Amino acid sequence: MLRRGQSESFSAKAANVGCISDFYALQATGHDLNPGQVDDVWAGYEGRLAQAIEWLVSGEPIDARLWLRVLVPFVAGLFVRGPDFNQRFKADTNVRDARALWLEVPDPDALRIVPNLQLDAIAIEAVSHANQARVELAEVQARANQLTTDAARILVDKLNLSLRDAAFLLNLSHQRVAQLLDRPRRPPN
Repeated sequence: MLRRGQSESFSAKAANVGCISDFYALQATGHDLNPGQVDDVWAGYEGRLAQAIEWLVSGEPIDARLWLRVLVPFVAGLFVRGPDFNQRFKADTNVRDARALWLEVPDPDALRIVPNLQLDAIAIEAVSHANQARVELAEVQARANQLTTDAARILVDKLNLSLRDAAFLLNLSHQRVAQLLDRPRRPPN
C-alpha cells in the first residue's frame, strides 16, 4: 500500500484495507442454510483468479474450464458485488425467486442477506438509536395520518364544510382531503 502523500509503501492484508467480514452472510428464518454459501461460491473461483489472470495476460490460449469456472464468474461478480448488493438482491423478484430455488428455500421472502459487521459499542448504540427513531417516526406519522383523516371526516361529513375549507383548516390541499376521504372532488363551478 502507498498512502497519499507518502513516499514509502508497506504491505497490508486485504482484510485490513478493503474488506468487510461476512458481508454476504445468508439468513433464512426456519431453514437449515449455510450462512457462508455466497462467500463459498465466490471463494471457489477467487482461489484460482491470479492464475487465470496471468494466463489471460500471457496471450496463450486459455483452458475452457479456467475460463468458465474462474474468469466468467469473476466478471459476473463484478456486476453484483458491492455495498448495495442486499438492496438490489431483495428488489429484483426474479433474482429473489432464483436464489430461493438455488438455496432450496420454499419461501423466497424468508431469505435475507445480512451483513455481519463488527462495530464498536458507540456505533452500535448510534445505529440502534437511529433505527428506533425511524420506527417511532413511522408510528407518529401513522397516528398523525389517522387523526388528520378523522378531522377531515368531522369537518366535511358532520359540519358540511367544503373540501377546500377543510383543506384550509388542516393545512392540506383540497385534493389531499379528497384522497383522505376517498371521494372524488367536485368540479369547479
